[in-house]
Amino acid sequence: MCWRESLDAALQAAQPGRRPILLAIGRLAEESDSKALDRLASWPAVVFLSQEQVAAVRLAHDDRACKDLYARFRIKSLPFVAWLDEFGNPVLVEPFPESAERLTAIVAQWPSMLARIDRYFKNHLERADLSYKRGKLRDAYLQFERLAAFKGAHQDAARAGMLKVEHVWQSLLDRALKLPPEQIEQRDLLLKGIREETIGLPFVLRLLELPAAQAEAPPGADAAQAAAGDAQAAAGDAKASGGAPAAPAPEPALSQSSLEQPPPEKALAELASAPSAAPPVQEEVSLNLRFLMSRQDEGSVEALKKLREGLACYRGALQPERQDPAERNRLLEQGFAAFDRGIECLNGIKEFEGNREAQALIEHVSMLMYGCMKYRSL
Repeated sequence: MCWRESLDAALQAAQPGRRPILLAIGRLAEESDSKALDRLASWPAVVFLSQEQVAAVRLAHDDRACKDLYARFRIKSLPFVAWLDEFGNPVLVEPFPESAERLTAIVAQWPSMLARIDRYFKNHLERADLSYKRGKLRDAYLQFERLAAFKGAHQDAARAGMLKVEHVWQSLLDRALKLPPEQIEQRDLLLKGIREETIGLPFVLRLLELPAAQAEAPPGADAAQAAAGDAQAAAGDAKASGGAPAAPAPEPALSQSSLEQPPPEKALAELASAPSAAPPVQEEVSLNLRFLMSRQDEGSVEALKKLREGLACYRGALQPERQDPAERNRLLEQGFAAFDRGIECLNGIKEFEGNREAQALIEHVSMLMYGCMKYRSL
């Protein structure tokens, strides 16, 4: 039996021809585990595979790589085997085999398994990119983040996708911090939208890393300084909701928190065999305007007219077939102005003060206004 000296040696041996790596893991000091490993090494078919087609390595159960596997796949019995690809990603994690047939079958299926895994990465990168193009930034970020947890050629593309989404959020944050005092409402909209989309994500660390001097704006400080304080407050709430603790971030690369992805709980073969999800669709954007439609006062009529106008512009801008950025941005600007006027009318109706339905509508419209600003940044 050709056992490689270490996992690193097995990884090096696996690179040519994308050979599978077989990890046989057990308590080497325990007689039962030692006998099982020796039995595996005595099977002629497995010995042949170790010479020509498989990079095999025997590891003790307390090896660091094995501890990672325990945590990720909840291993409950020893010994066990794990199959890795040439980058070290777990493809299969299984109980210890009773015969050589299972091992030879996996080696025979290896090329087709790798082909499915390659398709999985390709399809999910395309899906994440489509989510980004449709403005579903949080969904796109989470998809890129999951793919970036795996080593390989796709990892750079996934990390680049995360950076691309972060760049949009960062540009929106920068824009909010630079708005003059007379545009404080737009600033608050931007900060609120960023907060909604990034809560609990690694990107929230960018908010925590704002200069402390900005967070404690003295009396008379400009709107940008006050906005920095609001942004840090939003980040603090996100941190309390489950975000990672702050850590120094190398620039201009991804922050360390983004690079250290939480490991997935399924091996690649299982992920690649799952039914493909439907591509993300452009959801229908709507507003609940029914309570306005029955009112005849001037403010309600004007609010209804402007909210419908804003909705039409917003929907028109997001049509997948709309390719002209200038026309899209014109519609977004027009929609933003209409929404803004609609909210102004609603706020001017005294009966709506404390009205839950009216306040819910204002909240919804404010997020569409954030959407207008966000889509202009894509």
